[in-house]
Amino acid sequence: MPTSMLLVRIMIGKVKDGNRLESILRGIPVRPEVGGWNCVAWVKEAVEIALQDKRALGNPRNLSWGSIRDVAMWHAEDKKAAHRFDGQGEYDQSKAATWDMLEGVERVP
Repeated sequence: MPTSMLLVRIMIGKVKDGNRLESILRGIPVRPEVGGWNCVAWVKEAVEIALQDKRALGNPRNLSWGSIRDVAMWHAEDKKAAHRFDGQGEYDQSKAATWDMLEGVERVP
């Protein structure tokens, strides 16, 4: 089901050059005219370009879109099971659940 709510965040690496990363992200267009295109497609393109760039991010360890997406889906399902999104749990909704793929732990902002 589509949502405008931020569900979870996944930390995939350290930013090496913030200006370079910002340039990459700003260069990826939104494509509403493409059938089936959504925010996941945008993130996939952004991640793949940033990982290939070698100047924007630090040394990502064997990351791929597939591994990042799998972790994001697992983390979102974990939070869903814990009632993070349905109002039954006690969470600060202003703070997104963040999974750190570098350390394999959840970070609380």
